[in-house]
This record gives sequence, C-alpha cells and structure tokens, in this order.
Amino acid sequence: MIVYLMGLTACLMHMNTILKLFNEIATFSLAVIWNLAGLVAGGSVMSIAAAIEWVRERKFPRHQIKKIFLLGLAGYLIAAFFTAWQEQYRSSQELKAENASLKKAASSVPVVEFFITPNKVLTIKNRGLVNVEDVKIFLTQYTLKAKVAGNHLSITGVDSFSKVGPGPIKEYSLIEHGKELTLDLTNMFPNKEFLPFFDLKASLSPSAKAHRMYYAFRMTFRNSMTKRKCIEYEITSALKGFSTMFENAENLSLGGPYDPPKRGVMNIKNLILEHQQAVLFGDKPSALCE
Repeated sequence: MIVYLMGLTACLMHMNTILKLFNEIATFSLAVIWNLAGLVAGGSVMSIAAAIEWVRERKFPRHQIKKIFLLGLAGYLIAAFFTAWQEQYRSSQELKAENASLKKAASSVPVVEFFITPNKVLTIKNRGLVNVEDVKIFLTQYTLKAKVAGNHLSITGVDSFSKVGPGPIKEYSLIEHGKELTLDLTNMFPNKEFLPFFDLKASLSPSAKAHRMYYAFRMTFRNSMTKRKCIEYEITSALKGFSTMFENAENLSLGGPYDPPKRGVMNIKNLILEHQQAVLFGDKPSALCE
C-alpha cells in the first residue's frame, strides 16, 4: 500500500511537470503565431506581393516556386520565433532589473542601533548594508517634576530643561556599515558639571534631585545613498547603574509597591520625547526618517 501511494505521488508530480511544460510550449507557440500574423498583416504584405510578382516575371518552374515559397515561410517562422524569444528575454531582463533594484533599495535602508549602557557608555552600531553620514548628537538635560509620598517618588511632568550647547555635542562625518562607535559619557566633558552622573547608593533618598535628572540624546544622520535624514532618541537617567527597563517604567516607585493615581504616572521616556519633538526640534513623532 505504501509503495502504491509513493508511486501514485511520483506519477502526479511527473504529470504536474508535464502539464507545466505543455502550458509553456502552448504559450510560446501562441506567441509565435501572433508574431507571424503580425509580420504577414503588417508592412510585409507589400513585400510578399512584390516577391510573387518577381517570381511570375521570371517564370520559374513549379518545383522551384515551391522551394521559394517554403524558404519564405521558413524565414517568416524564424522571424516569428526570434520575436517571441526576444519578448520573453526582454521581459525576464526587466524582471531581473526590477528585483535587483528592490534588493538595492532594501539593502540601502540604514539599520543603526543607538543606546546607552547602565555604565553610561553611548554606543552607535551600524548594522545595515549602507554607510551613514553627517551624524550629529544633541544633548538636553532635564529636571522632572515629582511628587514624594513617604519613600515613593512619582514623576508628573517637566520642571526645567537645558539644551547643552548651541549645536551638536558630537559629530561624525561617516560611520561605515558594520562599524561601532562608543562614547564614555562620564568623561565626555572636562568639567563634570556639564554632564553630571550620580552614584545610586549615594542618592537613595527619593527626594534627591538625582532621581529627577534625565538626559535626552538626539542623533541625526543621513543615508549615504539616498541622503534621507533619520532621527533617533535615547533617554538615560543621571543615576549610574540604572537599567533601561527601570528608566522607562510606567511609574517610578522607590521603597516598595505604590498605587498611582487613576490618571496614571507619566511615562518618563514619552514625556521627554514629546517635549523634544514639540518644543525643541519639531520632529515628527511617528517617523524616524523624513
């Protein structure tokens, strides 16, 4: 029974291949017929009439006329076959060019990772297949509004902000694909007051200002092929050793469970991003690239 089923499956597969082959032959034959009809019905009618008149004038024997007719028909068939092949060849070349263009467009999309480790090392990884250029990093320092209830701190809004410098704090003309750059934020400025970071153990009190200080890093760059401008953000706390999950939590609670108000506590990351996009730079909230 198993052998029978295997044989039946093989036969069906061969039939499918044969039917596909017949379909392709029929399609090609139809194309040849249409091309042959087009050659005969087109500008070649006058040339056929002229050829017939030429044969009559020279009074060729019947067997030679037959040969001339067959040679002419063979010529038309060759032209029809060539035209059908040429159409298929051009179509396949256009399809290949279109696929190559799509692959090139897909590979030209920049894939840039932009993140800050808990040890405050800013890392840029270009994982895409295209270089990025005109890389600029902007920095804004935030002090957030907060409510303190016992040992709990709830972020409620932006208290103050200060954009560091009139332009970017760091620029790179080019980051090649596959390359990685790192920047130690704790040693970025000789004067630590420009970008202070605090030890978590020394700032355990929820009322400490360090818990309300955050830094927004805005990176802009351009696709080296399309020149399209892209924007990415990374938010980090002024506290050393903070994990990304804790920094972006829906509510910031120290000292145990905390039941936030019905409206909820503002998401720290969204709060700062909205301020960056709406107030400072006018970036589009829903788009990374312009």
